[in-house]
Amino acid sequence: MLHPELFAILLMLFTCITFVISSYEKIADWEGTLQWMTPLFEKTILKNKVLWALYILVFFEVITAALGIAGLFRILWSNDLDLAKLANLTAGISYLLMLIGQRLVKDFEGAKNLVIYFITCLLGVVYI
Repeated sequence: MLHPELFAILLMLFTCITFVISSYEKIADWEGTLQWMTPLFEKTILKNKVLWALYILVFFEVITAALGIAGLFRILWSNDLDLAKLANLTAGISYLLMLIGQRLVKDFEGAKNLVIYFITCLLGVVYI
């Protein structure tokens, strides 16, 4: 049987890699990201709210990255899983926000690809 701490360490490493890189890319190329997203959402209910949608997504991604890093150190330092659980929760919210966006723009292939990440998150709910 897998120890919860070992599973949580691996999950937090996955979470950190995913969300540190994703949020960094969006922030580092903010204008490019916004220019890429705006036409995608022009025929959706987010047509005039792309900037706010991007702010909300990046907010959750940055929070998830920070909680993932803090959760990883907390596990290594004291075997405490509380921050890892919180990071997993915010990761789930982030994935659901991305899924909503993919569905709104009718990118069903992209939505399908997000399921793999969301399953990882659900495994965290079960095993942490």
